[in-house]
Amino acid sequence: MNDEDIEIDYQVTAQGLYIRTEEPINKLIGYGVGESILLAKQLNIPLYSDDTGIRKLALDSYNVNGFSTITLITKLRTEGHFKIRDETNILCEMIRKNYRVVPFDRNHLNCCMSELIEKAIENNESMPAQKQFLLDKDMGTLLRQFGDPFFNEEWMAKIAISWWISLLEKDDLDKNILVECLGYPSFAISTLPTSRVIVGIKKYEQESRIGHVFGFFLINCYEHNQQLLPGAWSAIKSCCGKIFSHDEKKYNITLFRAIPEWIIKDIEAMNIDDSQKMVRVINIPNQFPEEDRIKFENIFIRLRPKFMHI
Repeated sequence: MNDEDIEIDYQVTAQGLYIRTEEPINKLIGYGVGESILLAKQLNIPLYSDDTGIRKLALDSYNVNGFSTITLITKLRTEGHFKIRDETNILCEMIRKNYRVVPFDRNHLNCCMSELIEKAIENNESMPAQKQFLLDKDMGTLLRQFGDPFFNEEWMAKIAISWWISLLEKDDLDKNILVECLGYPSFAISTLPTSRVIVGIKKYEQESRIGHVFGFFLINCYEHNQQLLPGAWSAIKSCCGKIFSHDEKKYNITLFRAIPEWIIKDIEAMNIDDSQKMVRVINIPNQFPEEDRIKFENIFIRLRPKFMHI
């Protein structure tokens, strides 16, 4: 190699080694991306990019703030330029194009569900069920996210529970709709891989995980509005009846073992004093039919959590 063949991006050391110097960002990152960062820096404007790494590079190396498509459409919607339907359409299309991560919430789920209900009413059809939800282009896209192993189980459960509570608050909503909405997310979340090392299949693990979701749902109903508990419990029982329609044992294990056990565990983990924990343990099953309440109380007594002081 002759000296004249060496590009300006290299320098020769005293030992005769050719060392490549740091390249300008517009050469290091092609396709106009590097130039976009430099232009944003020059014009003192934020960088529009859906690549988290590019936005971080722009901020860390050039002090250029950035935003993504999700940030943009959320701002457009909150400022009244977009309706929730417009935002939902775009988010669903991004999910279908394999964007990671596309956040959604109960508002987007309710938007899709309301359209399906309105369509059923207009066509004089029966209310949509889980099958219709999954077949719908946008509703199905959102629901299938609950079973995507990329996402954290707890995060998806919180989205589902927030959605279910919003449905319980709709006085004019057909209660069968809530049952249908409970089914797929709870089942899908129960199949998500856990972070722990699996050394074997735990007996009734899926029933336990469904019970965890529903137990957390009941606790959140209590914290939000105790009057929602009877409707929540009724919907949970109906949903479990559908999931375990051919296995009464699993049905009972989920309802009367897994759910109360997880209620105790989750309440025990709360950062509140023991008396407040006791109030929750007493009041949650008090909203159930007497036969179910007694079953819960017997489980609670058998578990003997520290805060009960029995």
